Amino acid sequence: MSLFEQQLAYIQSEQPFLVHTLKNLAVSPELYQTKATKSGLKTVFMSDPSINKGTQFYIHSQYDPIKEAKQFAQTQYTAETAVFILYGFGLGYHIKEFLARLNEQQQLVIVEMNLQLFKVALSECELHFVLTHPRVTFIISDDEKEVARAIKDYIHETIKLIIYTPAMK
Repeated sequence: MSLFEQQLAYIQSEQPFLVHTLKNLAVSPELYQTKATKSGLKTVFMSDPSINKGTQFYIHSQYDPIKEAKQFAQTQYTAETAVFILYGFGLGYHIKEFLARLNEQQQLVIVEMNLQLFKVALSECELHFVLTHPRVTFIISDDEKEVARAIKDYIHETIKLIIYTPAMK
C-alpha cells in the first residue's frame, strides 16, 4: 500500500467523497514538482503559466522548511484563541509546528481548496499526526460555497484566521 493510500485511509470515515475525488484526481506534473530542499526535506515548486504571466514559486523554504514552519507557528499562535482557521495545507510542516503549540481547549480548522496540492502532500509526506489529531478539523474542497458554509459553523467561536501566504499565490 502506498503512502497516499495509507493516508487516505485516515480520512475515509470522515470524508469518503473527498477520498473518492482524490483517488480519481490527476496531478499535473508541469504545475506541481516535488523538490528536495537543502535540509533534505521536500518542498513543492509550483509553476502556473495561466496566472500572472507564468507564476512560479515554492510552497515551502528551499533551505529549511522546518525552521520556516516554526517561525510561522510562533508568529501566528495566541493562547487566547479558541479556534484557529488556517488556510493553506502545503506539505503540512507549518501545521505540525502549530499543533505542537495548541492547548487542550484549542482547535485547528485547516482549509485547503487546492486538491492537486493536497494530493501531492498526501503522496509525498508522512502526515499521520496531522490527519489523526483529535483537535484538527479539515475543510478540503475546491467548491467556494461549500468552504464558506463550513467555515460559517466556526464564526461564533473566538477565532483567528491565518493564511499561509504561499496558498494565496
